Parts: sequence; structure tokens; C-alpha cells
Amino acid sequence: MSAAVGRWLLGRLQWWRQQPHHVVGALLLIGAWVTFYAYEFAAPRLWAELWNIGGALGRLLLLGLVVLAYRSAPVTAAALWWAVEDLQVVGCGVWWMVSPWPLESGENQCSTLVGVPLSLAGLSLGAVLAWVVHRATVEPAR
Repeated sequence: MSAAVGRWLLGRLQWWRQQPHHVVGALLLIGAWVTFYAYEFAAPRLWAELWNIGGALGRLLLLGLVVLAYRSAPVTAAALWWAVEDLQVVGCGVWWMVSPWPLESGENQCSTLVGVPLSLAGLSLGAVLAWVVHRATVEPAR
């Protein structure tokens, strides 16, 4: 590589580092790749599961960026519920790929694993966090 090309590449790198949102932009590009294309590197029998996991990971990235951008208790509380739900998708999906358990069509993967309807727990968490958001935004501070 010639010295001129090296200087040009270093100049581009320096320019990129000085951009105010270069890390966020790079994370979004990587997140989009994982969400939409990474599953194709696995065995086709795992594609559907990896598509779900990739989508959940992409949403987790976006949730993290939203929480960092707004930095407030209401946004963090709302994002927490969403994150718990997507972490279940990732956790149960990976677990099922490593050690599959029988699933009937239409059954919830995580609920079948633990033997209880996790949707009730998720809705309960959502209700509690909705109360937190309400307290933080509507009720006056005491």
C-alpha cells in the first residue's frame, strides 16, 4: 500500500471518528446485518429460530439506543418490559436450538419449557411498569 493511500485511509478514519454519531451508525448497520442476514450462515433447519433471535437482538439494540437517547425513568421502564420479552425470545430460542424440547403447533416455546403461561407474568410486569410510568409522568413528585 502506498503512503498516499495509507494517509487517505487514516484521514477517512479520523473523519469517521469525529462524527457525532459514528458509533450509533455502525451499531445500527451491524444490527441490521444480524437481524436480516446472519441466519443464512446456519443450517436451513435453524433459519426460522435464528430469524426470531436476530429480530429480538435487533430490537434490543434499538431499545438500548432509545433508553440512552432519552435517559428518563418512564422510557427506561417501558423499554425494560420490552427487553424482558425479547430476552425470553433469545434465551428460549438458543436453549431450544442446543437442547430441543417437543412443541405442538401454536405452543409458546418458553411457556412449554417451564410449564407455566409466561404471558401472564409478562402482562403483570407490563402492568407494574405502566404504573411506574404513570407515577413518573402524571403524579406530582412528593
